[in-house]
Amino acid sequence: MFGIRSPAKPLKPHEEAILLCTPPLTENNGLVHTEDELLATQTTQSGEVQALPPSCPEVKSAAARSRRVHSDTRTVSPNMTFVTQPRGRITEAKACVVKAKLQLNNSRNTKTEIKNEVIRAIDRLFELVKEAETAAPTPTPEAAMPTQCVLPTTTSMEMNREVMVELKQQREVVISTKSELTALRDQVQQLCDQVDRQGSSYAGVVSGKTRPSHVQPTLHSIVVSSNDETETGEEVLTEIRQAINAKEGWVKVERVRKAKDRKVIVGCSTEEDRRKIKDRLASASSKLKIEEIKNKDPLIILKDVLNFNTDEDIKQALRNQNRGLFSGITGDDRIEVRFRRKTRNPHTCHVVMAVSPLIWKRITEVAAVHIDLQKVKVADFSPVVQCSLCLAYGHGRRFCKETSIKCSHCGGPHTKTECADWLANAAPKCCNCVIAKLDEIAHNAFSLECPVRRKWDALARASIAYC
Repeated sequence: MFGIRSPAKPLKPHEEAILLCTPPLTENNGLVHTEDELLATQTTQSGEVQALPPSCPEVKSAAARSRRVHSDTRTVSPNMTFVTQPRGRITEAKACVVKAKLQLNNSRNTKTEIKNEVIRAIDRLFELVKEAETAAPTPTPEAAMPTQCVLPTTTSMEMNREVMVELKQQREVVISTKSELTALRDQVQQLCDQVDRQGSSYAGVVSGKTRPSHVQPTLHSIVVSSNDETETGEEVLTEIRQAINAKEGWVKVERVRKAKDRKVIVGCSTEEDRRKIKDRLASASSKLKIEEIKNKDPLIILKDVLNFNTDEDIKQALRNQNRGLFSGITGDDRIEVRFRRKTRNPHTCHVVMAVSPLIWKRITEVAAVHIDLQKVKVADFSPVVQCSLCLAYGHGRRFCKETSIKCSHCGGPHTKTECADWLANAAPKCCNCVIAKLDEIAHNAFSLECPVRRKWDALARASIAYC
């Protein structure tokens, strides 16, 4: 009937057998065909290859031969359909090509041009599959063989021994490095303990406000004199040396010096050494008079405190507003206002206070305290006394015997504001270093770096207990 296609004719059992058989392969124009399949195709006048219809005698004979060839490996029963599994991708692809050609041959209403194009496409797909299968690496027999146990040879045993020797050497290096690290850690801990004893903190180091380097360890001293007024200070020192006899090694004496009125001062680093020396001198001679020197408390200075704060207000504010400075201290929390210094601001002053050693350490570390509504700076204060008239050390202006003032810039008989060298920006000249005949004189007489001042400062701090 015009316009209606007849349905595709179902395959017969012998045709399915032709599709499912897997005969040997041969090469023909780049495609793989069996001899029976070549008989089942024909060449047209244009050179195109077309599949013959199943009713053709050549196709029937080819199917019969295929069944005879594979009868030993395949059994077909009327109740089941046997499908032969292809042995490889090329075989499976070839079976698909044959099946596609047979299906095209069964569709009789399809145009010949369409069939030819589909057959070319199928053949091309088969070529691609074949090329891909050929390019794939095939496993070698050696790779398929199981791994065999290989006995160690002499060379491998020597290499193992060398490796073991190197491992032992590395172990020794690790052990020695570990011991060195342990020693280094102990040294670092000792340095940290030393820094703690010196009163330095992390905040103080960062801010650059560390404990003054001129602060010396506290000396525990005694004053020894003679009841015989005819004896000189040298004779008293000789008696002390014979009585103590420090060469025996039973005690350590840090410093011995002569003082006024035939007195000798003996300083020790600990109170225990001072007690031993005191007992030895008392039992050695009854002519010697022994007195203990009580160490002074260190000084601090509170800068720019408002004048309306009284001494009691300042002490109360220190205890109540800065409780962390006094935490854990029992019986050794002495604070006392010594004097005040004027400032350029008429409404403020600098307050100098004497505090106990532990409070001095804590308060110089924090470097600031709260006083009423103020946060004032705190610093260590040197106990050295310098005259503002003659610029000498050891006395104040009240007890100075000079009548004319000295310039702190050049040492001349005028004030600094009237100094021509200072007005001309000339280099300063310290009068104390000039008198001491020192080479380093290019600094002001009030400079903290003055060698003469550092000497006097060390002497003044010798009687102060900083720890």
